[in-house]
Amino acid sequence: MFIVLEGLDGAGTTTQTRLLSAHLRQWGFETWTTREPSAGPFGKAARSVIEGDETLPPAGLALGFAADRIHHMFKPDGIEEMLARGVWVITDRYVLSSLAYQSAQGLDLNWLIEINRAAPTPDVTVFLDTSVRVCLERIQARGENLEDKFHQRTALLNTRRQYLHALSSGLFVGKLVTADGNGSKADVLQQILRGMAEELQTDLGVFGGMLSQPPRGLG
Repeated sequence: MFIVLEGLDGAGTTTQTRLLSAHLRQWGFETWTTREPSAGPFGKAARSVIEGDETLPPAGLALGFAADRIHHMFKPDGIEEMLARGVWVITDRYVLSSLAYQSAQGLDLNWLIEINRAAPTPDVTVFLDTSVRVCLERIQARGENLEDKFHQRTALLNTRRQYLHALSSGLFVGKLVTADGNGSKADVLQQILRGMAEELQTDLGVFGGMLSQPPRGLG
């Protein structure tokens, strides 16, 4: 299955990608975790812009993300090939991140949808709905500079609105699982597992029971 985790910066997508993969592996499933921007050439270029090493207008960065996404999906040993091998692919961010963050920068949502049309819809999107206050606390705890904290807060609030708008369209979502990302790592993972069990019970049959059981090894 192709599973996507989405949320604001600081929402916990990277942590929960790792924990969900580990939990599925405990039950004997082969998983492959990845992220966007990817480690490919287009992804590295996009990340250099995000980190401030290069400059590019928002529309150019949006096109870079879209190019990275298609390369990530269809390259040898990419997402499509992993899925064909029966591997569960879990990615930290996908199309909805582009729709939310880049429309929050003023780009037209319909144009963003069009440049990402070739990206396949995932089986499941997990949206970590984490408060802006908690996101900012986590970003600061990572040691990142929050000099203009008000601007950061305003930007995150705007991005959250754009996320909700994009989610409501149903595009690039698949089955939607929403989890409150404000709690502990174990609590959030349990919410994800319960939500997946509910959404996928018909498709996974007996595996729905596996997904709903408490994760092991988390305090």
